[in-house]
Parts: sequence; structure tokens; C-alpha cells
Amino acid sequence: MVDTRYIDLKSISDDVRYRVFDYLWNVRRVGSRSLGISPSLANMVKNRKRRVTDDLLKRMLELLTPDEYAELVEGVSLVKVDPDTFVKILSSAITDPVLKPVLVEFVRTRLASEIFAEASRYTVTKDDLVEFRKVLERKVKVRERGARGGIVRDTANKHWKYINELLTYLGYSFTVERLEDLTEELIEEFGVAKARHMIKALRVFTKTIIRKKDRGLATRILDVVKVPKENMEPLIQRILLGKERVPTIEEIRKIVNAIEHMGAKLAVILLAETGLRPIEIFGLTMNSVDIDRRIIYPGHLSATKRAYIAFITKKTQEFIKNEYLEWREWYLDQYEHAVKNIGRDINKWRQKLIPTSEATIRAEIKLASKKTGIYIKPYDLRKFFISHMLLNKVPGEILAVMTGQANMSRIEVIVRHYFGGSIERLREFYDGHAPQILP
Repeated sequence: MVDTRYIDLKSISDDVRYRVFDYLWNVRRVGSRSLGISPSLANMVKNRKRRVTDDLLKRMLELLTPDEYAELVEGVSLVKVDPDTFVKILSSAITDPVLKPVLVEFVRTRLASEIFAEASRYTVTKDDLVEFRKVLERKVKVRERGARGGIVRDTANKHWKYINELLTYLGYSFTVERLEDLTEELIEEFGVAKARHMIKALRVFTKTIIRKKDRGLATRILDVVKVPKENMEPLIQRILLGKERVPTIEEIRKIVNAIEHMGAKLAVILLAETGLRPIEIFGLTMNSVDIDRRIIYPGHLSATKRAYIAFITKKTQEFIKNEYLEWREWYLDQYEHAVKNIGRDINKWRQKLIPTSEATIRAEIKLASKKTGIYIKPYDLRKFFISHMLLNKVPGEILAVMTGQANMSRIEVIVRHYFGGSIERLREFYDGHAPQILP
């Protein structure tokens, strides 16, 4: 499917519009229903009695693959090239004064979210950790000499321990967007005390290591990542006390409508309708989702939490079956070659429910926020779900089951007590109380 966000539809001539229509109608056998028009209107367009409107053109382009778009609209045929040849072509284009602006514009319009996602990425190297260890040792020696600015040995050891744990958790690579809701995530995952140690270690690492390489990035990280208060209340309690700003369902719907990327769109819908943590949604596989029964088995395990079960609304089920799965197959086919080239496990990647990277999904949400003026973070959608369910008078124990805030033994007791151990009855209860993002 073609991303039409950055295509100037009005610049496409009528001849090209009819060419795309004829191709979809005669070759791909796309019917009027899929085009979103009546059979009579389709017949008039076919016989050139009605013009292809911008709305119809947008819908038609979204049905094309990039190869089809290039050939039908831009008049070029795409060819597969190996990585070495591709690098040589790019190097040639960068040094060519005629080709360079074409390349820049092409990348800017076609890869906006990917560029956005990687612009603030930092990857921690082995040398970074070696240098950080040395920095901590120097600070200890400063303290032992009685000078200002030093730290005691115990503090240095804690910084070293918790920065390694945090970097392992983050995969040694992160973007500023990934860190925006890190504090909330760590509190839920490890508790306030450990989250405070991890965040303190990250801030010291940022000030001493990242700042040397990229002062601007370090400033952004320090602005985003704040040490939580020592007596910070649990999330549900903060929501009940009105200490958390929760987005409205209308705001979330506007964000969803503004997102063209189907993987990011589904991620936002699931985050808002299930209340699962972002790490759980981004990690879902096809095996963990029973689309026909509308059940999600997150399988998220940590030292303190386990997400047991979640559900999909009927509208989202229809969206997945009728639109998303077709897009997913196209996406897998389009990007499989690239994923192989970067050395990722191709089978594991193909099993993901949303094969798009977490960084790209977060960047798409950020772009939609800029477009709408409604700024939300993935973790805000978990807050929204909890708030919505509490306002609908869902008992806290049931909410704890749906959002993975109870251990397994407690979950079994709650499900048996309220629903006779029946998952189907729990799903019916969800249907009567859960938010529905899609109209």
C-alpha cells in the first residue's frame, strides 16, 4: 500500500487518474465497494463521464503497491538491487548537483517517520561503558580526597549496576521518544525504589558520556527523563486523585485518523482498548492473538508483573480482518529483503503481529500529534483505558486482571469469583464496559 500523506494529489493529471482506475478495475479486479464508490459512479468513471476525484484517487493509490505506483503514476519501473550497488548509487547521487536535491526530497517525503524515529537514537557501545566505569572511579577518588563533586563507593556501585540493568532492558539502543514514558514503565515493572535508581544512573550516564558526543541529544534526554518522587502513588491511585492528565476518547480518535501507517494505527487502537503496556503490544506475535475469539494472550513476564489476558473489540476485530492483515502481508513482502540484510531473525520478525519497529510506531504517533496538536505518549493510552474503566465502575480487581497488575494466583481467584472461571464471560463483561476507538 502506498502512503499518500506526502503526495500532491492535485498535481496528478486526469490521464494518470484514469490509468490507475483502469488498472485496478480491469487488471486487479478491484470492485466499486473496495473503491468506496457506487457501481453507477464506477461505470461513469470507466466511460470517462465522471472525473476521478481527489478522494477516489487517494483511495486508489492506497490500494497500489510501491512498484505499481512507480510504474503507473511516476512512469518508472522499480528494480531490485543488492546493498553494494545501492550504496554506490547513493554515493553517486550525493555528489551529483542535479541528483542530490532529488534524493533529498525523495527521502524526506517517502521516509518521514523512519527519519523521525532515528534522528534521536543513541546506541551504547562497549567503549561507552568502559568510559563510564572510569568516570565513576574518578568520582569515588574525588570523594575520598574530600573534594566536592565526588560520590561514595556504594553510590558508584549502584550507578554501575542499574545502568547495566536498564541498558539490557532497553536493548542498548534507544530514542528520546522511547524514553518519554520510561519512568512510568519502570515504576510499573520494577517498583518506585528500583525505578529511581535506574533513572538516576541513566541521568549520570547521559551527563558524563552522551553529552560528550551529542550535547543537544543529552539535553533532550535530561528534559524527558526525570527521577520519580520517592513517595509516588500507584498509577490507579494517581488517576483517581486526578493527578494524571488522561486523553479523551475524541482526542485518541483524532490521533488514529491522522495516522496513515496501518501498523502504528493498530498499535494505538490496541493500547487504548486493552490497557496493556506498550512493551506488551509491541511484542505481540500472531500466536498470542486469537482474532476469531477476540482474545489476546500477552505472555508478558517480569519479576513482578504478568499480563494474563486482554480482549479486542468487535470493531477492531473487523478492522484487523478486513484491512490490517492484507496490509501486513504487503509489508512483510516489501521489507523482508531489508530485514535479512541487517541480520535480524526473519522468522521471528514475520511472526510479530505488528512487524514495524517500536521506534517507527512511536515516531508515527509523534507525527500525528504534531499534525493534530494533540500530544499523547503510548503510556497515556494505558492511563486512558484505566480511567475509562474506573468511570464505568469496573471493580479494581477485574481491572487488575485486564491490565496485568495482579499475580497469577490472584488472577485465577478473581476470574473464578466473578466469572465462574469462564474467559467468555469475562470477554462479555469487557464488551459492556471497554472503550471503542473505531466508530
